[in-house]
Amino acid sequence: SDSSGNAATPKTVVYTWKVDTTAPVFIGLPAATASYQCAGDVPQTASVTANDNCDGIVPVSVSTTVNGSPCNMTITHTWTAVDSCGNSNVFTQVITIKDTIAPVIGTLPTGSDLGCNPAELPTDASVKLLVHATDNCGAAIINVSHVDSTSGCTVTRTFTITASDTCNNVSQAAVVVYSWKADTTAPVMSGLPAATASYQCMNDVPSAPTVTANDDCDGALVPTFKETQSGTACNLTITRTWTVSDTCGNVATFTQTIT
Repeated sequence: SDSSGNAATPKTVVYTWKVDTTAPVFIGLPAATASYQCAGDVPQTASVTANDNCDGIVPVSVSTTVNGSPCNMTITHTWTAVDSCGNSNVFTQVITIKDTIAPVIGTLPTGSDLGCNPAELPTDASVKLLVHATDNCGAAIINVSHVDSTSGCTVTRTFTITASDTCNNVSQAAVVVYSWKADTTAPVMSGLPAATASYQCMNDVPSAPTVTANDDCDGALVPTFKETQSGTACNLTITRTWTVSDTCGNVATFTQTIT
């Protein structure tokens, strides 16, 4: 009012404010930690929403960082929600990826006895083609090596087979063995007579000698003996033949001609 008592018309002034100290609440959060063997096993980033007691649904931002190598990796997802009063909520998920599982060998050649002097011998490359292995995270790498050993005429080739992955996990070793006989030498006969002999009379002809044989691989062998006659009693030819063969088919033959 003024000094004359005139009163002013009343005016109203109103102040408002929001009382909000509560951060938004996340919905659909994953576990705080998770572990996987392979990057391909990791699920897609969770779809997270947020609800605020005052603002209702509020936006959610997510950021992702990746550290390490494909064989030992850490993925960090961070979700953030902020309401209009600046109250914020942050959630972090840490995912570890580490491949610790070795490949598994499924199919192998059986190995065998290849007999005598095989025309083709198994190699690292040919054996590798017969091996199949699987890995939990990707393709398995087949590794083949071999060593040869000899005992007498028998050669043994021993293959060692493993499967590895790109994370250097290695399977247990498998062994495949091939053997064969290396023998191209014919047996040697002993006690052979002269290749030719001549006599005046039939009664002068001696009996066939006892011939023996020895082979570098098979040892002692028994030759076969065959005798044939041709001509007349006054002009007779006697042919004596000794033959011996070893288990690899190497043959020795000796013929004596008696007239």
